[in-house]
Amino acid sequence: MSLFGRLVLCAMALTLVPAGARSQTQQGAPPTLEQALGAEVDRFVEADRLAPPAPCQVLFVGSSSIVNWKETLAVDMAPMPVIDRGFGGSHIEYVNRWFDQLVSPYRPRAIVFYAGENDIDAGKSVARVVADFDEFMVRKIRALGKTPVYFISLKPSPLRLAQLSLQTQVNDAIRVHAARRPDLHYMGFP
Repeated sequence: MSLFGRLVLCAMALTLVPAGARSQTQQGAPPTLEQALGAEVDRFVEADRLAPPAPCQVLFVGSSSIVNWKETLAVDMAPMPVIDRGFGGSHIEYVNRWFDQLVSPYRPRAIVFYAGENDIDAGKSVARVVADFDEFMVRKIRALGKTPVYFISLKPSPLRLAQLSLQTQVNDAIRVHAARRPDLHYMGFP
């Protein structure tokens, strides 16, 4: 909680940007991961259109670990206001693809970011995962300036124990980046 107490207050709100049209699957064909995630993003955008969240909250964005926190996130972070924009199975590249729908419209006072495990599990290299996160930071600077990002480290899990060394390499690279940037903070697994 004290970590979040240092977050800078946000000064502006921005209207929400509607998501673009999503491609439809062929009748009977299961949706691809990208199509399923796009539909989830569309639901966020529609919900925000109907009931826009207050600006200047702390934005939680990323994959299923954020999604699974949905039930207790607001209570766990109280009294700090939060927005949960985790979408299950996502990769960092998808957070980047939908940055204009998932991140920038909220003008968050801080961003808590968790993604990368699914990327490694899909066979992406450490260099690619780190490059995708670097792209996220470029987009963040362009849209939100000095807004701090809190990167939650990739975590070991029994199902992905064989990927622990690759996860550690990603964590080490992000930790090095965080040591060099005042707008990036590394949290979690050493």
